[in-house]
Amino acid sequence: MIKYTSHRAIIVNAAVLPSKDAKKERVPQSVIDTLLDSVSIIELVEESTQTKKIDNAIRSPCPFHVHSNDNDTLLIDTQEQRVSCDECGFQASGIGWLMYHDGLTFEDALLELASRTNTDLSKWITESDIDRARLNKQKLQTQVAQFYQAELAQTDKALAYFKDRGISQRTGELFALGYSPAMPSTINDAFPKMERQLWNNGLLIRRSDKKYSLRFRDRLMFPIKDETGNLVGFGGRAFDDTLPKYLNSPSSPSFNKSQILYGLHEAVESAKPIKRLILVEGYMDVLTLHEAGVLHPVATLGTAQSVHHLKTLFSHSSHLVVCFDGDSAGRKAATRLLELALPIISDFDLLQFIEIPDGDDPDSFVQKHGRESFEQLLNNAQSVEETLLDMLTDGLDLDTIGGKSALFSKAVKQIDNIESGNIRDSIMNQVESIVGLSCWDDVQE
Repeated sequence: MIKYTSHRAIIVNAAVLPSKDAKKERVPQSVIDTLLDSVSIIELVEESTQTKKIDNAIRSPCPFHVHSNDNDTLLIDTQEQRVSCDECGFQASGIGWLMYHDGLTFEDALLELASRTNTDLSKWITESDIDRARLNKQKLQTQVAQFYQAELAQTDKALAYFKDRGISQRTGELFALGYSPAMPSTINDAFPKMERQLWNNGLLIRRSDKKYSLRFRDRLMFPIKDETGNLVGFGGRAFDDTLPKYLNSPSSPSFNKSQILYGLHEAVESAKPIKRLILVEGYMDVLTLHEAGVLHPVATLGTAQSVHHLKTLFSHSSHLVVCFDGDSAGRKAATRLLELALPIISDFDLLQFIEIPDGDDPDSFVQKHGRESFEQLLNNAQSVEETLLDMLTDGLDLDTIGGKSALFSKAVKQIDNIESGNIRDSIMNQVESIVGLSCWDDVQE
């Protein structure tokens, strides 16, 4: 059972406030306009809320006020690249959305847009500016994580949740698990007069009436570290069917979901070199596997798999086993990851896939069947070639000429994407065996 002894009250050092630099040249408006034109406002909004088309207009719930009868009051104008709310009057460009919704400073909002467009802002925003802001943010994030841990120690339902899931105090402390209370006054008492700093760290949302509300309300909290151990964000899990079930800190220059892997720091610290990494989808998958003694589980944040994730994983181990949920979404995510991996894995890398029984995920499977059964799945994991062939043949009747022709057509589209000569040769040989004749003679490799 998780049991913490830290106190509720946390004294926050004024050192988290950013120091002032000498005056420097501001980012030109022309550069700002180019950034705003280059990043779709709907892309920014849809990262945190669902949009829908209503009377030829794109709308979504406005996060900056308490809703009355009509929830979809926020209008997303894709031509003007702005959002506006019919009810509370909030209006903003992409920069304003990132500042008010995600709590970024003006400079961080510019850097976030610049990172999406590969724009160099170093002439106006220096590395020292970025490093200082990052250190200030990390210090406050660490103090907030301690606050969440202290709240967990005094919240019976949160302690019961982790106990029921089999998470021990040792694992809870290693991953710094916590709880975010439902009442804003609790965090305000712990961090007096620091609403703006908490907002700038993505922990509060600023409403149109200039008051603040909690981003994470009544949620189990999972501090997220980068691979060097710096705390860069949080994940919050709802207790019930509240949507979204999992809520992450907003994107920022230091917290990019396509680059961060939950549990990687703990895996790197536990063993060097790492013989094998296991890639799963969720925080609880990582915690349960770790608790069961399955070594080196790591997770993507949601289903945002990326080439960067794969390159990072293979930089720490040449053996990666992918184990996603046993449902259609999990299989779709595994297929996407396979397609991302084919152009980058070499003959010296070993990539394998586990297919969890439908309806289970790694967490529930281990809870039901134990570590040994999961280890058997690991030992029988499919190779890249087997997984790719299953993907290519899915839904085809290979007893017919049409099915064989369709297989060959699908395989041709994949062959040029495969970096590994061994994998490419193996797939070509297997497809040729199924088709029943030499079918690659006229195909340009």
